[in-house]
Amino acid sequence: MNTPSWLLDRRAPYLGVLAVTLVVQTINVFQVHAERAAAGIRDSIWIPAAEEISSGVAILLLLPFVAWMVRRFPLQPPFRGASLLAHAGATAPFCVAHVALMVAMRNAIWAANGGYYGFQPLTDGLFYEYSKDIFTYAFLAGLFAVSHFLRTNAGRERERAENRRRGAIAVKTPKGAVLLSFARIAHVEASGNYVTLHAEGGEFLHRATMKEMEQLLPSDTFARTHRSHIVRLDRVRAIRSTGDGDKTVELADGSRVPLTRRYARARDWTLPL
Repeated sequence: MNTPSWLLDRRAPYLGVLAVTLVVQTINVFQVHAERAAAGIRDSIWIPAAEEISSGVAILLLLPFVAWMVRRFPLQPPFRGASLLAHAGATAPFCVAHVALMVAMRNAIWAANGGYYGFQPLTDGLFYEYSKDIFTYAFLAGLFAVSHFLRTNAGRERERAENRRRGAIAVKTPKGAVLLSFARIAHVEASGNYVTLHAEGGEFLHRATMKEMEQLLPSDTFARTHRSHIVRLDRVRAIRSTGDGDKTVELADGSRVPLTRRYARARDWTLPL
């Protein structure tokens, strides 16, 4: 399923927050005005409007900060404790900046109308705003994380499509990026967040998952033998039983990789005579 192009636009989360803010703040303006009227407070509607608009504009001004935090400390699996702690810590300056911008705008609006805006006692006011801003920051960070995830996945899919078209994969070497043709790859092995491509001419470390490599390499030429191994079928020299139900695949270069029952059942491993 292709992701709609408008969701892949870097401006999408900004426009989404703007739309949500306009809707929510408009509802809040009329709700607060009605509640005050019911309580006998006969304020003009511009007062709750100024309060809500100043808060909304302050949040919009802080969006680049949240976007930067998500880029600097990614919120994608596998989640890292350092990233989560960084975002937890960022809620404090986010709240302080939100309150400072909001109060500055309200002071200016009230002064322009011949009045004075008095913020709540600092500790009480900040604590109340912080209790709300934690959730606001979490929502915004989540939104930017989803946007980043969609764009990253779309970019990887375009790269995989291009690699399939040319029958080669771009890998980084100390001398720069080179194109490694599928025909040169004999064996793919998981290596943490990378894979090691065992190929003619040496081994190449490539940033990809085993699932991505399995989707990239042609299934009539390559096969998964284990969660950590993919082999090129025409490089298989022998298949030997290990005695416990699993097998071992011996490759033309003499190396051996495991063939578990799960992957042994997935295809016919009978070798041609």
